[in-house]
Amino acid sequence: MVEANPTVEATNDAATPTVESRPPKRTLLVSSNNFIHLNEGNIKTFYKISSCIGRGAYGEVRKCLSKETNALRAVKIINKKYLEKTQEE
Repeated sequence: MVEANPTVEATNDAATPTVESRPPKRTLLVSSNNFIHLNEGNIKTFYKISSCIGRGAYGEVRKCLSKETNALRAVKIINKKYLEKTQEE
């Protein structure tokens, strides 16, 4: 007969991380400087769009350079056909 919920014995070998062996938690400081403010209009007005660095089911991520600050950024471009009508407005 097979048990529906068999008991599993805990092992504490070297491959299993323990509380003592985990690295300490780090604090992430968030400020308004970490975010890009809304830029209305054509994206090519604000950024020089470069090579594709990733593709997904709904769009792609491209490397770009801010024309204003020369900061290197990644921009996710989503195909509009995947947006719902309420998101487009």
